[in-house]
Amino acid sequence: MKQLAALLWGSACVVVLAGSTSAGEVSRDQVQAWVRALDADQFLAREDATEQLAKSGKMAVDVLAAADLPAQNLEVVSRAMHVLQELALSEDVATEHAARTVLEKLADSPNSSAAYRAKHTLAALNQLRQGRAIAALEKLGATISVTTSQIGPILVHEVFTLEIGDDFRGTADDLHQLQFLEEVRMVRLEGAKVNDDVVAQVMHLPSLLYLTIKRAEISNRALQDVAKLNRLQHLSVLYSPIDDGAVEFLRAAPQLTDVRLFGTEMTPAGAAKLETALVNAKIDYRRGAFLGIGCQATLRGCEVTIVHPDSAAARSGLQPGDIITRFTGEVVPDFETLTALIARYKPGETVTFEVLRGSGSEKIEVTLGEWE
Repeated sequence: MKQLAALLWGSACVVVLAGSTSAGEVSRDQVQAWVRALDADQFLAREDATEQLAKSGKMAVDVLAAADLPAQNLEVVSRAMHVLQELALSEDVATEHAARTVLEKLADSPNSSAAYRAKHTLAALNQLRQGRAIAALEKLGATISVTTSQIGPILVHEVFTLEIGDDFRGTADDLHQLQFLEEVRMVRLEGAKVNDDVVAQVMHLPSLLYLTIKRAEISNRALQDVAKLNRLQHLSVLYSPIDDGAVEFLRAAPQLTDVRLFGTEMTPAGAAKLETALVNAKIDYRRGAFLGIGCQATLRGCEVTIVHPDSAAARSGLQPGDIITRFTGEVVPDFETLTALIARYKPGETVTFEVLRGSGSEKIEVTLGEWE
């Protein structure tokens, strides 16, 4: 009798599954029947149930979540993991999130077999989702590069860098894909398309270490989300309209070790206030001008050692070997002094250098550029 009942149950499953339905048409009773069929005697019934559940969307996730999977046999658990992995790859954000949540809870289950399989599934899911996320973001115009660093003779570590600029054709909502890029350590957001909503998406990157925001249409409030990144150490805000009000948000990020504020609307008083608030951080505050040289102190002034190509210095005719003696009338004994003097100016302003070149001296006018 027991064998007959099992046979009838398996046959019933085949009948139910034969009429494939979409996630929008499926009923909860049908989904519950498919979950039960994961333990059916007939292999075909188990296969069909697995396939149908993978098509059933969030309802399948909800039913599986209530099915006490750790108490089920090995095959049921394995099939359920497969279904949850497929649903966690769904384009529907609610389904994707729900499936991943169930897997994460199972990974913490006291049932070692279920926990092991859930962890393995999550690892495989992360790799699949990361590849899909990279492809989706690149299709929208984002740039994702990978650098490889080797630690010791064997361990190789890949670090992802994300850049979103004027070529980005997506919206802030499209950046939910960032949650799948667990190895992103550096992000550069640049251009008028970068607003508060775009910056808020970096919250999906809890391992972010470096963040640069340049020429963005952001308010002070954008930095409220930035301050919540517990591992962020290096923050650069360039040529963007934040002001002294940003200090109240940045003071909530004591983990910052390096903050660059170039060409913003923050005042020297605001920068000083930020320096007091972030006692462990170096605050580099400048009005944003960039010259593009390196120089070293000599007895006569600061001797130019390098001129960066396409920089303001290169365009003005400054050359390696020139000795800068004065900048806008002030004596220049070393590079640190020169840097501090340039920091007072904005890009586009014209200044005068006095240099020693060969046996003579010259005055050179330079229209200052901006930082990259």
